[in-house]
Amino acid sequence: MSVAYYALVDAARLASVVRPDVARARISVPWEGETGGPVELIAEDGSSLPLAFDHAEILGMAVKRLRGKLDYTPIGFQLLPRAFTLLSLQRVHETVLGRPVNKDSFRRRMLASGQLEATGESQRDVEHRPAELYRFARRSAV
Repeated sequence: MSVAYYALVDAARLASVVRPDVARARISVPWEGETGGPVELIAEDGSSLPLAFDHAEILGMAVKRLRGKLDYTPIGFQLLPRAFTLLSLQRVHETVLGRPVNKDSFRRRMLASGQLEATGESQRDVEHRPAELYRFARRSAV
């Protein structure tokens, strides 16, 4: 019997507790949406890293749960710094979902969700027009 938990951990913190090749690995998901199933762990050189026992299915279940919770929990915000651009938030969603999302629809939906509030600040030290910064608006359930 296997029991697994997943946590959203900063990559720098993760690198100190796992093998370097595993810390820099990426997960290859061969299915779309919340279908589920086994996934593959891919090393920086493109080779497949072996997973023991049913760990490919366990990782696949974690991906499935992340994808399923993306729209109704603050997971996307927890993967970003306190202040972020809408493009950064969009990229997090695209990475978790494993597919591109429509930029205009995504921005409209996020701004209308009530989950974001503008910080009143813009990006600094960028070579393009600075984007507005947002933060997750923590709302009380009461």
